[in-house]
Amino acid sequence: MQSSSLIDRVKFAQASRSSSSARPQHPRSSQSPAAVEEVSQPQHDTSIYDDTQDHTLTFRLAPEPPDGERARRRRKKENQSARWRTEVIPALTQPFLQLLQRTNWLRERSPIRNCSARSCECPRRPIKILAIHFNHLKTIELDVCPCRPSYSQLLEQQLFPCAPLFPSLAVDLNVLEFVSHLFVELPPNNTAWCNAVETFLQSRSYAIASKDCLRRRFSNALSWYHTLRDTAEKTVHDWIQGSRPCQLLEGMHQTDDSSPGLETPTTTRAMSGTTADLQRPSEYLRSRCPACFGGQTSYDPTLLADYIVEMDACFSQKRQKGSHDPKNSHPDTVWLSEDTAAAMEAEVERLRAHNPSGALKKHTGQDKEVADDEDGFEGTLKVPKSALDECDNTFTAADEKRKKASTSLYDDTGIMALNCRHDVVLWLVNMRSAGEKQFYALALLKELFNHLPPKVRVGLLYDVACSLHRSCLKWGYLPEYIDRLVFGISVFHAYGHQWPCQLVYHPRKCEGFGLSNGEGCERLWLSLMRLVPCLRVSGYHQRLYVLDSQVHHRDAKIRRDLGQWLFKHTEQLKAKRAEARAAFGDCGIAEETLRSEWTAQIKAQTQPLPRRAKNKGKDAVANIIRLQARTKVLAERAASLEKIILDDTTSQAELVQAEMRLTDVRTKLSREQALLKAKERELGVDGRADLQRLRNSKYLTHRLNALALKKRLRERLRQRKFELERVERAYRNLANDKRIHSHTETQVKRREPGIQQLARDFNGLCGVMRDLIRKGQAPPGSVAPDTIDSKALFKLDVDDTIWQDVGLDEDPNSGESIPPWLGDDAVRTGIRAWVELQRCQEEEKRLRRERRAIQEWFAEEWEMVSKAEASAGTRSYVTIQGWR
Repeated sequence: MQSSSLIDRVKFAQASRSSSSARPQHPRSSQSPAAVEEVSQPQHDTSIYDDTQDHTLTFRLAPEPPDGERARRRRKKENQSARWRTEVIPALTQPFLQLLQRTNWLRERSPIRNCSARSCECPRRPIKILAIHFNHLKTIELDVCPCRPSYSQLLEQQLFPCAPLFPSLAVDLNVLEFVSHLFVELPPNNTAWCNAVETFLQSRSYAIASKDCLRRRFSNALSWYHTLRDTAEKTVHDWIQGSRPCQLLEGMHQTDDSSPGLETPTTTRAMSGTTADLQRPSEYLRSRCPACFGGQTSYDPTLLADYIVEMDACFSQKRQKGSHDPKNSHPDTVWLSEDTAAAMEAEVERLRAHNPSGALKKHTGQDKEVADDEDGFEGTLKVPKSALDECDNTFTAADEKRKKASTSLYDDTGIMALNCRHDVVLWLVNMRSAGEKQFYALALLKELFNHLPPKVRVGLLYDVACSLHRSCLKWGYLPEYIDRLVFGISVFHAYGHQWPCQLVYHPRKCEGFGLSNGEGCERLWLSLMRLVPCLRVSGYHQRLYVLDSQVHHRDAKIRRDLGQWLFKHTEQLKAKRAEARAAFGDCGIAEETLRSEWTAQIKAQTQPLPRRAKNKGKDAVANIIRLQARTKVLAERAASLEKIILDDTTSQAELVQAEMRLTDVRTKLSREQALLKAKERELGVDGRADLQRLRNSKYLTHRLNALALKKRLRERLRQRKFELERVERAYRNLANDKRIHSHTETQVKRREPGIQQLARDFNGLCGVMRDLIRKGQAPPGSVAPDTIDSKALFKLDVDDTIWQDVGLDEDPNSGESIPPWLGDDAVRTGIRAWVELQRCQEEEKRLRRERRAIQEWFAEEWEMVSKAEASAGTRSYVTIQGWR
């Protein structure tokens, strides 16, 4: 919270006290207090009940209190907080709902009961309370007793106390309502608000002349009023939900086999027992986003992902170290419990300790030393290890050891959110680690699956989804859910990933995500940005409660606008589909051809790239010798099978078996012979003597390394060309498109120095090979390859040196032909249009499903509310319409 300096606060307090004693009487004495009236405290000590008095001035000017005094005050605050939670709020919930109905949601004044007429004989205690209204102050006197506590008497007068038993200040409910709505639209600042109120009232001859200032007492009243209102809302919601099981039994039934995927709804997980009992998403998820989870159909076999969610972390929402404030949690919190996160952390540590050799190797891509291991795939991943390593190095979120917040300065280092594709928050988890640990994401995903039926599939958009997918397969995380997860990278972050990773995980290129962009979490962080300064110095529970309130307010507005959201995205879908159809028609290529070319492109551009090695020549010779041996064995096996077939004494059964084995052996032999010829062609040899002579050849090692470098450089240039196509096709002028185009161009150009370094390394090897030829240390007839012109490196013309392998490949007919998906502009344009059409079809199907889900949810909820109103009877004081 922003506050004035200490000296200014001292002067302001002194001026308030002096002006209160010297101020003349106001002429409108019949409508307002004649003068500033000192609120006299009762004779008994009320400090044990009212700990909201602001002793900040005294404590800041005096030495720090001893540890015993600090502990006593902390215990007093905790006891008062416990009294609020266990006694006051439960006792005020139903009277508050009655008051809302009686006053038409505080739009009218309620008649005040006569507090003096009582039937009880309890000992009474008179107290004076300063009441704050919009435009005046008023001192009221109450006689409190155990039967008529102060908080119930104040609520009847539409006031809310600052302390549970003997408050010195109370605030008009309309004032608290206004401030509550204000503080979800602006950064909450109790100090500025209270200073403005004091100044405003002073200008009208009102002043607060008590010994403590307004801020602390008003903040306490506002905080617990939020709890009262949220508890009342949760009470109404639970009351409506109480009739849902009866309605489900009466109106819903299990469908027959003719309607696959339409299942009987169930209630919440607590009511249904285990996750396996769920036949539709839990009531918690249905209440969070009706468009995603409100329908009666959970599983759709025509969709690769039944539900799409987004995930991201934010390290701006930190909280400095300090003692915890008294517990006060939101009745309908979206926070994942810390016990759940701790359990997942322990599970992750257990799995990693069980397989310590599974640690992934990191390749920085900038090491001058030559790597000794070859590239390849890990498990069932479709992206090579080299590309995944580059993604891990690019994104700090993928590096769990990268520190993003100091744990020595902050107790809470950030938050991670799980949203649906409509930007509604499903869960938040509080982070305490310095880096973005994967167990937070795993805990959120596990909680999501606990609220879903057992068959449904979930599409996850995450900025480092490739790294999370790799870890899940490597260490065995979420084994019961991994087959139901489809991983994708959020659109804005995708262009920072390597091109092979984009081909597999980009939501516009892979199946299942339609036109979802996965950037809802970024919009969430933007809406919460104004809370960063005040929550950084907030208490632990206060920080969680404020974020809960802000999230609920934001999500309520999103739910109200879901119909407009569907209409807007339907119109955007129509425009994109019309544009893609026009481009698809202009290319004039059949759909089957485009599909096969797209498959060939993915296969070619996700192949592992060759690496340099110190013993490249020796390893190549050893591989050829092994291939020659395997070829010889297969040839001998084929000859023996042929003899069995030609033998007249062979039985019919043996003949059939030999023919089947011979077919298999000939297939393997043909494959091994083709591979052997390719390897021998790379070395330019055809005999074992030549192999032994070249085993330790320096020239051969450099030539093979140069060939690997050139293939790697050529593929990197191709990837760059495909990445820049979005920038080259920037035909729209929308602000969001410009932002994505700028980000794409920045990410692509960021990789240019690495490509240029590959070209320099290749030219260096060419120079070494020329020196070896000149010294006679190369095989006879060797030709050094041509160097690459760095100035024309990114042009990629047809006759560029980058496509020629002179001196590197001994077969003159082995030149690489340019496939249609790379060299034919019509095919490339057709592939883009065809892929976009596929995403549009997925999006249309999902939008129809979401529209149906909203209609089904609204019909069911309306019937629930109507039944709840009809069954209220004498409890009709609950104004259910207010929460519709």
